[in-house]
Amino acid sequence: MLACSNSILVAIAASVACAQPAVTTSDASAPTPAKSASSAPIQASLLREEAISTLESLANDSNPEIRANVVEAAGGLSSAGNSGGGRLRPIIERGLTDPSAAVQTVALMVVGRNKIKELAPLARTSVSSDNMYVKSAAIFALSAAGVEVDQTPLANILLNGEKPQIRAHAAFILGEIRNPSALGLLRQAAREKLIMASESQVKSYQLQIAEALVKLGDQSQIDTVRAALYSGPDDLEAVALAAQILGTLGDTGARNNLINLSVYKDRAGTPLPADVRLAVAAALAKLGEPDAAMIATEFVTHAEPAIRKQAAYVMGLGGKNALAVHLSTLLKDQDAGVRVAAADAILKFKR
Repeated sequence: MLACSNSILVAIAASVACAQPAVTTSDASAPTPAKSASSAPIQASLLREEAISTLESLANDSNPEIRANVVEAAGGLSSAGNSGGGRLRPIIERGLTDPSAAVQTVALMVVGRNKIKELAPLARTSVSSDNMYVKSAAIFALSAAGVEVDQTPLANILLNGEKPQIRAHAAFILGEIRNPSALGLLRQAAREKLIMASESQVKSYQLQIAEALVKLGDQSQIDTVRAALYSGPDDLEAVALAAQILGTLGDTGARNNLINLSVYKDRAGTPLPADVRLAVAAALAKLGEPDAAMIATEFVTHAEPAIRKQAAYVMGLGGKNALAVHLSTLLKDQDAGVRVAAADAILKFKR
């Protein structure tokens, strides 16, 4: 499932981090019970300050996944041009030289998305990295920041990467760079057979290529992504990824299908798994559905930290003051990853 895949950066961090020794720094037990909706109104400025302080306090956590999530949150604040963005900029800079490839990858993606040209010299050192996630992200960082860089290594990674996830990451990067000359390369990659890959890995790879092709102007590929919404109960990971992609692409043509999935129940009256429902809710929130993020409030006290973390992400997309009380609760969660997600969500609220 995509329980932790709230965004492509989180997915990348989780994929890279899985190859590293696991480090446990937080209690994964259930969260503090949620406050009632009748709690006193939360002061927005105080909540924002608490969110920023939370990120600062976890920036050097021993768990690389936590550090990666903090870097991403810091990047989100910088991209919005909000007060506090400069205060968190050093976190992004430190991420570029972090010992974890996962953190480096996320930091490089943040540099690119925010076009932080002053960090380009530091980002350039990662172009020669032996880690293909880091190398690809470094090429993106420089390209997006308007700095000249050789993009041809991405072709080799896309066609010859050792793992399907690495190839999918390269496809995603090519889509983000928005270089139309990559259309032919991506179409070639879509025809290539992945040896020793599972059916699920192949499906995810094909969806990532389809997303990149749409970003580069091939609108016919949107049907490939829409079709994946009906992959069925045996491939719910593809359903969740397709929903994520459709939300990112702003595909309003998929709105009704996503709404149907958000309320779907099987013959026994069982809804879709929590992570899939939250992925669908996130997509609808990105498409402007006003109440989509409210679905996440059902999962504030979920037993799994990954689900509470995903719920926080979705609530951040809603930007409603009514969600602030739930995020305030998650900001005090026993799990560090949930606290980071809540802080990130709070800082996304419109001010």
